[in-house]
Amino acid sequence: MLGRDHHPPTEKLRLFSSPLAQRDFDDSATDRIPLSTGDKDVEHGPKDGARDQEYPLLKRYTEPTLQEVFFDLFFSSNYSVFSDTQKVTNHSRFKAYIGYFCLLWLTWFLVTLFDVRYVTDSIFSRITRAIQLGVLVGFVVVAPKFDPTDQHAGTMRTMSIILAVSRACLAVEYGSTLLHLRNYRKTRKPLYVQMGMHIAASAVYLGIAFRFRDSRKSTVFVIWYIISAIEAVGSVILSNFSPVLSLTPTHLMKRLTLLTVMIMRDSIITLAKEVVTIVRHPDAWDSTTIGLVTAAVATIYFVFLIYFDCRRASNYLPALRQQLWATLHLPFHLALVLHLQSFTQWLLWAKIWSQVRRLTDFSNPSEEAFIMTATSTMVKDQINASVQHFFADYPVKSPAVVGTINDALTNITEIPDKFWPVLSKFATTGNSEGIASSPEIEDSFATFLQSVVVVVTSLSNILFTAFGIEIKDKVGAKKSIVEELADSRSEAVQFQVQEKIWSHCRLVFAYGYVAAGCTILLMTTLAIIARTRPFTIWPIVRFATFIFLAIGTGLTALLWYDEAKVADFIQSPWVLPTITFVWFVVLIMTHLNGRSSWQVNADAWDQTMGSLGNRYWQLLQKPCLQKLIDVQPGCKILDLATGNGLASRYLASRGATILATDGVPEMLEYCRRRCTAEEAEHMTYRLLDVTKREAFESLLESQDATQGFDVVLINMAIMDIETLDPLADALPRLLKKNGIFVATMLHPVFFTSGARRFVQVVTHPGTGEEVSIRGKLVSEYLNVAPWKGVINKEEPAFQLQVYFHRPLHELLGTFFQRGLVMDAMKEPAFTEAQSQGNNTQLPPIMAFRLRRFS
Repeated sequence: MLGRDHHPPTEKLRLFSSPLAQRDFDDSATDRIPLSTGDKDVEHGPKDGARDQEYPLLKRYTEPTLQEVFFDLFFSSNYSVFSDTQKVTNHSRFKAYIGYFCLLWLTWFLVTLFDVRYVTDSIFSRITRAIQLGVLVGFVVVAPKFDPTDQHAGTMRTMSIILAVSRACLAVEYGSTLLHLRNYRKTRKPLYVQMGMHIAASAVYLGIAFRFRDSRKSTVFVIWYIISAIEAVGSVILSNFSPVLSLTPTHLMKRLTLLTVMIMRDSIITLAKEVVTIVRHPDAWDSTTIGLVTAAVATIYFVFLIYFDCRRASNYLPALRQQLWATLHLPFHLALVLHLQSFTQWLLWAKIWSQVRRLTDFSNPSEEAFIMTATSTMVKDQINASVQHFFADYPVKSPAVVGTINDALTNITEIPDKFWPVLSKFATTGNSEGIASSPEIEDSFATFLQSVVVVVTSLSNILFTAFGIEIKDKVGAKKSIVEELADSRSEAVQFQVQEKIWSHCRLVFAYGYVAAGCTILLMTTLAIIARTRPFTIWPIVRFATFIFLAIGTGLTALLWYDEAKVADFIQSPWVLPTITFVWFVVLIMTHLNGRSSWQVNADAWDQTMGSLGNRYWQLLQKPCLQKLIDVQPGCKILDLATGNGLASRYLASRGATILATDGVPEMLEYCRRRCTAEEAEHMTYRLLDVTKREAFESLLESQDATQGFDVVLINMAIMDIETLDPLADALPRLLKKNGIFVATMLHPVFFTSGARRFVQVVTHPGTGEEVSIRGKLVSEYLNVAPWKGVINKEEPAFQLQVYFHRPLHELLGTFFQRGLVMDAMKEPAFTEAQSQGNNTQLPPIMAFRLRRFS
């Protein structure tokens, strides 16, 4: 879709603001720019000069506006509040968590789909935005009691009304857009359909609100999820049928990226809270804690790097790939929040298990030296002293727990004194004959063992409370299970608490590992969808490895079914570092590159170009360089992406001193081989990747760049380069004063835009004969995703190469922003004699010269 990067001047806030990029139109068709559908075989343009048959030109923003960012912050804060108030503690809470997040995310997504296409700043838009923010506040209100399994009728009704208000507001916003676009007939039907979908959804949500009653449980809430999904999928599908609804030229991908960052930000906040909880207690900063905190921080950082490294190529994709990439962010974000929440919780669990081991040590005195001559009272006093020391570290909140522990200690005093030497021998040798020597000793052993278990269990429950581990039987309960059951002095109750805590711990482990595996799998899928370069053997191996690691990580949760093994693993310090190690492997493999397409193509390229070059070099590129570069003896030239050295060798033959560079070692080798002895005297070589800032920094610090260059040249390579910023930033420092930067490239309008050739047969007005007219059809220009194309159709050895299209304002603006000034530009075309089927009026390449004046 053709759009315009719109940065309007500051103006008075109006009641309404139009999403149209041009507020006023004349009757000339040349002043009205039609929108492209994204389908290169379909053309939408003015017919019969009638305005209402055209598509409008809409405002387009390259970055999210402040209104959008503020809305995303509200979403992020909302999800954070729900995560804090409704932690996943059992299967019911797990299902409620997923349901709540899906409703919240889909509501955000539907609002975002409107924003990225039609967002404006006006009194009306601020009012509707306030309503949508109010909807998010409503989500916060229902969060504490939201549980479809254990329904609170008021909460469920409120949620349904909130959804109805949100969709009604969206319908009004689309209606406002329709009002602004009413003069464009083709925009009406798509917007009517979009409005109708939200109106119908709002009516359904409002209708089912009255189905929730305190007297009975209703499953009608499932309609929330079904209708929300239909709205989201329907909106995405509709975007393919009308340019006015198209998502392709919007900043939707940037909005989703921004939301991902905010989710990671919330995980960092949660991590910080967990660290604060840990350090409030004594002996917090041991080696294990430091290692686990480091692993947690590293994991978040690795996830951040991998996510952005996998999508750094472009913020725009072809329509279907963009839509699939966007919709997959729902399961990706869900898996990500569960993954990040579980492993941040594991910081607490790891610390808890280390303290539980401490409890086990001091509660069992059987290996102590004094036990051989101890009395029962001495053993009881020894254990009690350790218990009191523990109470000093972790103050007890429930007198009932103290009573339970005192009862257990009292039972120890009833054990005969002759039992302790027998226990010491058993602890030392492992021989149980002494324990079974008499019924009295056997009963004493059972009493001792029971007392120790009660003490350890009770103290463990105090520990769980101290670290904020709260488990509630139902949503909205004022006390956790730990607090409720701990109020009882019963030993059995303390075991119930322990069992529920243990079950919670296993659940966190299981869903955490499954979520980690899903996160890796979905991130890999997103990377595959967003990939703009051809798939070679190494990327395939890399993605296959990621999928294998994802499946392996998820399957680790199967330990859930083996209580002994899961207990050993959970109580070890390796739960968190294992996940960190997996992410580290993914990060390293993300940056291990196999052979690039240019490495694969190097031999075929050299064979095709040879020493003299092809027609494009001889007839178009070389003449341009002759006109744009005035080579003087001793002229110092930096040739970037030299290939097999066509331009370098030509300029060296004219007396220039050349530094030939390329990011592909094979290309530099071919450049060396092609040089004659005379040319070689003027040439040096350097490996340099123009997409890497560090490569330019290294060059600038080297002797090669001393006193700068008279000319920096990049011949027919700009369209192959993913990012121009490192080059543009380095140019002012590479060039001498009055030095020039010269570039040749495939023409952005007639080639890299994806323009298609056509032949039109017409009747000659003078002779009446039928003649063929060759031309090119350009349906997209401003926003064209990277695309794969052949380098030479006649050479099957070539692998597909990725082309990066940039409109002229973006291409030249990149260098203008660095202070360079353009003083020459060429658009050469083949003559009729040279054409061989090429259009003589449409230049296949473009060349320009920029100069550094200061």
